[in-house]
Amino acid sequence: CSSDFYFRGERHEAYELVYVDRGQLHNLVGGRDILLRQQQLTLIDRNDWHTQYSDLPVNFLTVSFRAADDALSMLCGQAFSLSAAELSLLRKMLEENRQERYCCDYVESLLKILLIELLRRARKQLPEAAPQLPATRHAEHQIVDQLVQFVSANAGRRLSLQELADAAHISLPYMHRLFQTHLGLAPGQYIAKIRMEEAKTLLRSGSLSMGAVAREMGFSSQQHFSRQFRSVCGMTPSEYVRSLR
Repeated sequence: CSSDFYFRGERHEAYELVYVDRGQLHNLVGGRDILLRQQQLTLIDRNDWHTQYSDLPVNFLTVSFRAADDALSMLCGQAFSLSAAELSLLRKMLEENRQERYCCDYVESLLKILLIELLRRARKQLPEAAPQLPATRHAEHQIVDQLVQFVSANAGRRLSLQELADAAHISLPYMHRLFQTHLGLAPGQYIAKIRMEEAKTLLRSGSLSMGAVAREMGFSSQQHFSRQFRSVCGMTPSEYVRSLR
């Protein structure tokens, strides 16, 4: 259970199942924003870089697992609204995880059943020959994924729009269109949001002073940091820290 959640991003060799019980969660995967709302689930493919954040308090469950069946890739990149039976499987997994004996085997079995149910549903909904993503759209997703990773890697310093566009070897107008189309935000808005999410992480740790956080995030002064923080988050850094108590 996390409030004001932000995860910087990673990739790994396991699949990752993400389920939102309450609230909503943005999952930026492969250049797309998969927004999960209450009682929705997504699957993140192996070795797909992903970052997550929430604008609201959110309760969610993450399960990482390995599987040899490549068919699971057809479930990745989608938001599934779960049926009552599928929700029951998830809740049994949580309940069983508290047991002392045989819990791992039981949870693994429930996970397999849940994935089989989702695969069966997906196969019914998709035509036999699923249309492939147009080459241009696929290329756009790759560029957005590259841009998002670049922002995440450079969140601790001042990053210009031109520098971001240059990192992907594209023009500024094209970059603006990609961000608006695939993430629903202007690139400047996205950079500001991620920088403030990083700043919140430092503020929550409580190990640095306000001035030290401002310097760590590459701001010229504490006053400049406070103005930017309030512009993006609707409150000053001091007010944010007090809200955590």
